[in-house]
Amino acid sequence: MCGRYVIKNAVDKTSSLVKTAIQVENNENYNAHPYQKLPVIKKYTNGNTLESLKWGLVPGRAKDKEC
Repeated sequence: MCGRYVIKNAVDKTSSLVKTAIQVENNENYNAHPYQKLPVIKKYTNGNTLESLKWGLVPGRAKDKEC
């Protein structure tokens, strides 16, 4: 996972898809990359939410599991 991408106003653009936004800032990020807190849509039984989560994968061979 070495790809980078752009996030523009995540809260505004997902307002029709999610019920609430939890600790997500509505700002732009032109260098979103793995191991950074990024907005993610999570599905719950009572609806979808937008949450800020640490994004990325840690390989099993990594000595430091908390990247």
